[in-house]
Amino acid sequence: MVDWEKVRKIHITLLDYVDQHIADTAGLSKSSAQAKQSLRARIKVTEVYAKIVDEKKIEAMNLVNNIFA
Repeated sequence: MVDWEKVRKIHITLLDYVDQHIADTAGLSKSSAQAKQSLRARIKVTEVYAKIVDEKKIEAMNLVNNIFA
Protein backbone atom coordinates (compact mmCIF):
# COMPACT_ATOMS: atom_id res chain seq x y z
CA MET A 1 0.00 0.00 0.00
CA VAL A 2 1.27 3.47 -0.86
CA ASP A 3 1.84 5.88 2.02
CA TRP A 4 0.52 9.01 0.28
CA GLU A 5 1.52 11.30 3.16
CA LYS A 6 5.14 10.19 2.76
CA VAL A 7 4.92 10.68 -1.01
CA ARG A 8 3.52 14.20 -0.50
CA LYS A 9 6.35 15.12 1.88
CA ILE A 10 8.97 13.81 -0.55
CA HIS A 11 7.30 15.73 -3.39
CA ILE A 12 7.33 18.98 -1.40
CA THR A 13 10.98 18.44 -0.43
CA LEU A 14 11.87 17.77 -4.06
CA LEU A 15 10.07 20.93 -5.20
CA ASP A 16 11.99 22.98 -2.63
CA TYR A 17 15.24 21.48 -3.93
CA VAL A 18 14.31 22.19 -7.56
CA ASP A 19 13.33 25.78 -6.71
CA GLN A 20 16.65 26.37 -4.97
CA HIS A 21 18.60 24.75 -7.83
CA ILE A 22 16.86 26.95 -10.41
CA ALA A 23 17.53 30.01 -8.29
CA ASP A 24 21.21 29.14 -7.86
CA THR A 25 21.92 28.25 -11.49
CA ALA A 26 19.96 31.11 -13.02
CA GLY A 27 20.97 33.73 -10.50
CA LEU A 28 17.34 34.31 -9.54
CA SER A 29 15.80 34.92 -6.17
CA LYS A 30 13.99 31.96 -4.66
CA SER A 31 10.62 33.64 -5.20
CA SER A 32 11.43 34.16 -8.90
CA ALA A 33 12.42 30.52 -9.19
CA GLN A 34 9.17 29.44 -7.54
CA ALA A 35 7.18 31.62 -9.93
CA LYS A 36 8.99 30.03 -12.87
CA GLN A 37 8.27 26.53 -11.51
CA SER A 38 4.61 27.45 -10.95
CA LEU A 39 4.32 28.66 -14.54
CA ARG A 40 5.72 25.36 -15.81
CA ALA A 41 3.17 23.46 -13.72
CA ARG A 42 0.30 25.56 -15.10
CA ILE A 43 1.51 24.97 -18.66
CA LYS A 44 1.62 21.22 -18.00
CA VAL A 45 -1.96 21.26 -16.65
CA THR A 46 -3.09 23.22 -19.72
CA GLU A 47 -1.45 20.62 -21.96
CA VAL A 48 -3.36 17.85 -20.20
CA TYR A 49 -6.68 19.69 -20.61
CA ALA A 50 -5.94 20.35 -24.28
CA LYS A 51 -5.25 16.65 -24.85
CA ILE A 52 -8.55 15.70 -23.18
CA VAL A 53 -10.47 18.24 -25.28
CA ASP A 54 -8.85 16.90 -28.46
CA GLU A 55 -9.81 13.34 -27.52
CA LYS A 56 -13.41 14.42 -26.87
CA LYS A 57 -13.55 16.20 -30.24
CA ILE A 58 -12.36 13.02 -31.98
CA GLU A 59 -14.98 10.95 -30.12
CA ALA A 60 -17.71 13.40 -31.17
CA MET A 61 -16.60 13.33 -34.80
CA ASN A 62 -16.57 9.53 -34.77
CA LEU A 63 -20.13 9.53 -33.44
CA VAL A 64 -21.20 11.88 -36.25
CA ASN A 65 -19.41 9.74 -38.83
CA ASN A 66 -21.15 6.61 -37.52
CA ILE A 67 -24.55 8.28 -37.81
CA PHE A 68 -24.02 9.20 -41.49
CA ALA A 69 -22.08 6.08 -42.48
